[in-house]
Parts: sequence; C-alpha cells; structure tokens
Amino acid sequence: MKIPEAIQEALVAEDYSRLEDEWLGLASESPEALELFLRIVQALESLGEESRAATLLGVLDEQLREQELWEQRLDLIELSGKRYLRSGSIHDAAIETVTRLYSGREDALEILMPAVGLDKKKDETPKLWDKVHRLRNLLNYREGTVVAMEGKGVGRIVEVNLALQTLKVDLEKIQGMPVGFRAAGKLLEVLAEGHVLHRKLTDLESLQALEPAELLREVLESYDRPMTGAEVKAAVVGVIEEKRWSSWWTTARKHPQVVTTGSGAKATYTWAKSADDASETVWKQFEASDLDGRLELLRRANQQDDDLLHRMAAELSPIGEELLETDPATALRVWDALDRTSAKVDWRPHEALAALEDPLPMLAQIDNRVLRERAYDILRQRDDWRDVFRRRFLAETEPKSLDLLAEALAEEGREELDELYDQALVQPQKTPAAATWVAERAAEDAELRGRRGPRILRLILTGLADEAFAPYRPRLEVLCDSGGSVPRILSDLDLDEAQDAKRAIELSRGLEDYRREPLLTALYLRFPSLEAEEEEPMYATVEAFEAKRAELKQLVEEEIPANRKAIEVAREHGDLRENFEYKSARQRHEYLAVRAGQLNEQITRATLLDPKTIRADQVRVGTRLLLKGGERGERSLTILGPWESDPENGIVSHESELARSILGRTVGDEIELQGASYTIARIEPFA
Repeated sequence: MKIPEAIQEALVAEDYSRLEDEWLGLASESPEALELFLRIVQALESLGEESRAATLLGVLDEQLREQELWEQRLDLIELSGKRYLRSGSIHDAAIETVTRLYSGREDALEILMPAVGLDKKKDETPKLWDKVHRLRNLLNYREGTVVAMEGKGVGRIVEVNLALQTLKVDLEKIQGMPVGFRAAGKLLEVLAEGHVLHRKLTDLESLQALEPAELLREVLESYDRPMTGAEVKAAVVGVIEEKRWSSWWTTARKHPQVVTTGSGAKATYTWAKSADDASETVWKQFEASDLDGRLELLRRANQQDDDLLHRMAAELSPIGEELLETDPATALRVWDALDRTSAKVDWRPHEALAALEDPLPMLAQIDNRVLRERAYDILRQRDDWRDVFRRRFLAETEPKSLDLLAEALAEEGREELDELYDQALVQPQKTPAAATWVAERAAEDAELRGRRGPRILRLILTGLADEAFAPYRPRLEVLCDSGGSVPRILSDLDLDEAQDAKRAIELSRGLEDYRREPLLTALYLRFPSLEAEEEEPMYATVEAFEAKRAELKQLVEEEIPANRKAIEVAREHGDLRENFEYKSARQRHEYLAVRAGQLNEQITRATLLDPKTIRADQVRVGTRLLLKGGERGERSLTILGPWESDPENGIVSHESELARSILGRTVGDEIELQGASYTIARIEPFA
C-alpha cells in the first residue's frame, strides 16, 4: 500500500505537525490499514523519529480499542508492540485483546489458554505469539467448521470436547476421526467460506456451473501461493469428472489472466488481477529467462495473448537471424518456434542450411525429434541430400526419424537402404538405435527377413542381454511376441538355420521363459525332428581323441588290473576295518572306474574336427578368430572341445559361456571379451 502523497510531502519537509494531523485523520477513517501505518512508522524511524513513531502508534492503538477492532489491535501489538509498549505490558495487552476478541467464549478460553501455555496471572509468557496463534487456531475449531486434512480430504468438525481437548471430524475418506488439540494445528486447515474446497462441500452445484476459466480462478485465488497442475487437479476433481480433466485443463489455462511459471511437471500457476497484469508478469519472466525459457513463454503466449506474442517475437527474431552463421541449430530452433505462431517472421534458415559444408554436426546438436525432422525436410533442397541422409542414418536414434530417412532413400530403389541395413547389423553395439529399428522393420519387410533373417534373429536374442541395447530392450522384447520379427523370421528358416535358431533361443540369457517356450514350440511344429532329445556332440581334435583313447586303454588294460591285485593283497593282511592299505586301494579303484566310465562315454559321443571341412563363414566349433581391439591391439581366440581348452593360450571349449555367446557371429561383429570390446576381423579353420 502506497503512502498518501500528503504524508510523503510532510515526511520530506519534516513537517511533523502536518504529519500528525494526517495520521489522526487516517486513524479515524481507516484504523485497520496496518500495513500503511507501519510503512509510515518505518519512514519516521529512518529519520530518527522513533519517539514520535511510538506516540503515533499509541494513538492508533487507542483508536482500535475505541472501535473495538480487536483483531487488528492484536496484529498491531504483535507487529509493533515493542515500539510503543513497555516490555512488561505487551503480555497483558495481548491477553486482554484475545479475551475481548473472543468475548462470549469464556468457557473455551478458560480451558484452552492454560492448555496452550497462556496464563492471565503471569507477567510474561515465553514464545507469546506462537501460543497466541495456537490458541486462535483452536478457537476456530467449532462444530460445523469446514476443515481439510492432507490426504484425507475435506470435512466438518462434528464435535468439540473441551474437557478432553479433542475434536471429532467427518472427512471424505474417514468418518468420526478423533484429533487432539495438540495435533489439530498441524493436521487440520480451517477453510474460509469462499475457499474452493469449502464450496465443494457446501455449494457444489454453483461450482459445477462455472466455465473452466472461472473455476480455475476460484481455485487459484483460494490459495496464497502458486499451484502446480497436480494441485489444481486435486482441487477440481469432484467438481468435474476426472475423465474430463485433460480437456478442462487445456481450456482453462489459456485464459490471459493465468500466469505460468516454469515448465513441465514443475510448472506453477497463479491468477493475475487483470490481463494486463498477467502480460506484464509474463514479460518480466521473459526478460529474465534464458533462450529456452523465452521460447517456452513464446509458445504459451501464442495460445493466450497476441499482443504479448508479437512483443516476444520482435525480441527473438533478430536473435535467431544473427545466429544463422555461428549457430545454425539454435537459429533453426528460434525460427521454428516463431514460425509455429501467428507472428510474422521475415527471414528463413533454408539458405544457411543449404550452404553448410557438412550439416551433420548441426543435426547432432538438435535434440528435439520434430525439429530435427523439419531440418531433414529443409536439407532435401541440397544437391547432396542423399549423402547427408546416408551418413546421418546410423546416428539417428528416433524410430520415426529413421522411417523418414529410409523412405526418402528408398524413393529410387532400395540399394542404398540395403547397404545401411548391413552396416547397422555388422556392429550393432555401436549403433543400437539403428540396429533395433532394422530388427523392427523386419516384421513387415519380407525381403529384409529373407536376406538377413538369421542375423536379425541373432541380433535380437543377443541384444536382450547386451548393455549397449539396455534403452531398447523393451522394444526388442516385443519383437519376440506373436506378430513380431522373431516369429516371422522363424517361419522362413530352413532346417539347418532352424537348428541354429533353436540353440540361440535356448541359450539367450535375456529371453524370459514365457517368451522362449512359444518360439521353440513354433520351431518344433515346422521341424518335428528338432524336438527329439539331442545329445550334444563332444567335439575333439584327432590328436586329443587319440590321447584320450590311449588313456582309456591304459586304465582298462594296466591300471585297473594292477589295482585289483593290490586290493587282494591288502585283504590278506587281516581285519579290514583297520587295514589302511585296503581302504586306499579301494578308493583308488573307485576313482579309476569313474574315470574310465567318463572317458568311454566321451569317446563314444566324440565328433572329430577336421580343419579341411570346417566352414569359416561364421563363428563355429573348430574356427580360429582374429580379434581387433583398437588400442588393445590384436588377439586370437580358437573354439575347440573341452579336451583342448586352454584359456591362457586363447583356446576355449565350445561348452563355455564365452563360446556359446559368440557362436554364429560373423566378420565385422563386435564381441565382449574380458570386459573389453573387440571386432571380429577374420574367421578361419583352426590350425
């Protein structure tokens, strides 16, 4: 509240007689205008007139007493009592005023004042005003009072028990809830009659008749703070049906007096006194915001205030045009934001984008998919747009944007697109977004499935457990369900491919059982022979096979007969319970028998590996891989049988987890080895 001009002149001239006359007149006419009186007091104190200020406050106090404005007097004593009352009399003045304010409720005061620590007999009370506030809150709790409790809704106080110092409240979600006086101040909020929550309980029909913006005004003006969208929703649901919330909110917040601060879920809303006030508030936000904030405010103004919109556009347009040469990505963002409004923009970024030596760095700076797609559309004016699209394809992450690029490149045939498919599948860990998109496209593209089906199947099954594909895992999982790429690829496989697919499905670590079983069932329906229980071959080189056969022969023909003789000799020594030689010979016999049985079983199912017959088109048992790891250099890895396993020298068993994870991979694929990434540079038969 502004100090009246006459009082300002008196202060400037230090004409205190005139000031006192004005004060007395104001005190007679508007004694309740405490904020104004305190501003005048502060001005006097700044001039060193503390004593005069105290005298004038005393005059105001007396005026409030005469007019029995006890609530205003209590506020005056709290805010400025130390200025004009003796320290010992503040307590008495506060107690007297509270008693007068609640005249007629002496019974309640007699019980509640001692309960909160206010005693008429004392000269001073520690934390006086905290206790006064608590007392006033408790005195507000009367039968029929409308209150709100967080999480429990709105209700009425149905019983006040002063003797037990408890309330009973009927709330929306709980009836007859007891609340002690001590907890009431923290748990219950007394709602004024005009508060929207009070009206929801007592005057619902009139609220329901309001237009969206009018109801929003009732909500926002019921609170003395900005509200979030979630808080507004909690207040209006019940007045409107919850299913209407989205459309209601979209309409209501377009009103020009709604002021939005922030964005997204953290945005808050207030109701300005007028549309002009709202515009001025938003303009101040605009001036204080960075470019992102300004563009967001521009978007909102487009829905609310044309004058403010054009004011913002006039500020932003030259900024965007100036950035065309130094920061084309940001210039494009500014132009796009302006172009989507009714504001007139007298420049375009098209020529600047066409003149870029290489548009890819600019595209990499654009996070927004819609804006990036608009950039693609503009870039098609370049002569080299096909090259730009090809080079951008593997870096794009949004499926819809990849669709756009693919459709553009396929306009003159699919040769270029096929090359991009292959590039995405060669090292999928480096371009997981593009690889996932290719896998999804296979569900509808029969030609893609026909030429690259097994590779796409392997990509999906390994990607489910690959950290590089973690953001895309939900999309890969869906491809394993009915109608997805995996079932459709399985329906196109021949028997050899189906055997590899069965193994890959069984070994996939990221595939859940409820998805795995239907896929295996589909394979068995097409190829019943796959369902027969197969004993996994025991792969071995000729040298290892001969060595194990020689070991078995030695066991059967030499070691086991010799051990039998040792048992007979030990038995002749007498009591077998104390015969160490006998027990030792028996244990040795058991070991030799088990070992001979294992060797015989392994030799029986052994499949010999011949380097001359090993196909090196993919990683399989009997192949040697040359791996390149960038700065880590090169290393080799050979996959043989368990008899030849020697990990320290780069030879692993086909039964190992590492071997199982890379079987079927091809040259160019990327694999993980001891936590490091390597690329398969060459595949050849083992030597």
